[in-house]
Amino acid sequence: MKKSFSIFILVFSLLMFSCATTKNVDKTNVKETKKVKKSEFNYPKTERKIVKDNYFGTIVEDPYRWLEDSKNPKVIKWTEAQNAFTKKTIFSFKQTGKFYNILKKLWKYDKMMTPVKRGNLIFYRFKKGLQNQPTLFVKENGKSKVLID
Repeated sequence: MKKSFSIFILVFSLLMFSCATTKNVDKTNVKETKKVKKSEFNYPKTERKIVKDNYFGTIVEDPYRWLEDSKNPKVIKWTEAQNAFTKKTIFSFKQTGKFYNILKKLWKYDKMMTPVKRGNLIFYRFKKGLQNQPTLFVKENGKSKVLID
């Protein structure tokens, strides 16, 4: 689910920024592109702590390795600031609600993942509509029952 949500946010962000950076000049199909300057946004500050690794004789610097420690209070604070900035930025566009509703309609369908047979049992995952996680079913003698919900 996290991967699907991440992909959704990425696609959604790209759509939102592409829609937000153009404006109609007149009633014709001509569009004028508005360049968005980095200074227009208040990005949260990100500290750089250089860590060097040696991979088969090649030195690779990783200035953001410290962000991999998700239990570090500084990382938690940074993540919260990034999330707040993203929400403020994305949800300030009037198109956000329209895209959300369109995507919600498109993704509202039942999904059955590939079944797997083990002995006389058939296991399959089923996701109803916009359900967050699929339910694991087991089918025996033509009857299905929930194994893990």
